[in-house]
Amino acid sequence: MIGVETVIYTLLGGILPALVWLAFWLREDYRHPEPRGLILRTFTFGMGAVILVLPFQKVIDVFLPGMTLAAIFLWVVLEELLKFSAAYIGGLRSVEDNEPIDPIIYMITAALGFVALENALFLFGTIVGRDIIGSVITGNLRFIGASLLHVVSSSIVGVSLAFSFY
Repeated sequence: MIGVETVIYTLLGGILPALVWLAFWLREDYRHPEPRGLILRTFTFGMGAVILVLPFQKVIDVFLPGMTLAAIFLWVVLEELLKFSAAYIGGLRSVEDNEPIDPIIYMITAALGFVALENALFLFGTIVGRDIIGSVITGNLRFIGASLLHVVSSSIVGVSLAFSFY
């Protein structure tokens, strides 16, 4: 049986590192920071995007079994579309999106919300299996690798939106 502590450790292990990254990136917009409510909403919608993307990825896995290039491409497209949707609903369409750095901030925030829940789900298996060393290794690798990859891919979209700002 899965205990409450397992769920708490999993969520903390997934969300806290993403919040560290978020604090780092929010310092870039120190002159006119975004409202905390919009940041929280965008982060939460980014987490929700994981829940929405999983069934679609399962369908792709049924039709394209294995890690084929086509399957990976479709997974990436789905993840990026849903992260963009989270950022759009969370803050991009608000009146607070009023300077070129803002789309980058919202896209990164949605990506970090996405990676927070994704990392928590990856950690869940190792924590349930009582593999503490595996949990630490998985958490560290995902903190640097997957988190950074999601941030970079979403920030490219944010930078493109920023260039189109003017």
